[in-house]
Amino acid sequence: MKRISRILLAALLFTGSAVHALTCPAPGTSDLIGLWESQHTSKGGIGHTLEFRPDGTFVEATTVMIDSIYRIAGDHLLLGGAPEAAARDSTFRIEGDTLIQGGLDGSAVRKSRSATSAWSATPTGSTRAVRSTRRE
Repeated sequence: MKRISRILLAALLFTGSAVHALTCPAPGTSDLIGLWESQHTSKGGIGHTLEFRPDGTFVEATTVMIDSIYRIAGDHLLLGGAPEAAARDSTFRIEGDTLIQGGLDGSAVRKSRSATSAWSATPTGSTRAVRSTRRE
């Protein structure tokens, strides 16, 4: 009987916590909303990102942050290619706020724009990879 009481109590506490988390109100200010990146990284480029959303949720990630160059040639996106390294080449297209890059194996990697830039109408902004196993 004690075991059943403990299980019921644990289930009640878990359910209460889950309901509280799901009904947590959105933050009172929008100052924090957006994508935040580490200003400094380790020697290997390891950094940290936080994306705070208006609905009170967030995404946190440890990332490898590399400053490099990119070029566009038709429907190809060339990343890197500084004198010491060869450029990584992939096909790409943009659908609204989604960047879709073609993989060598025929897969597609979708990245959603989470920030915009005033530089130009070329693919700019911060992206977050959303991997898809669906072939296009």
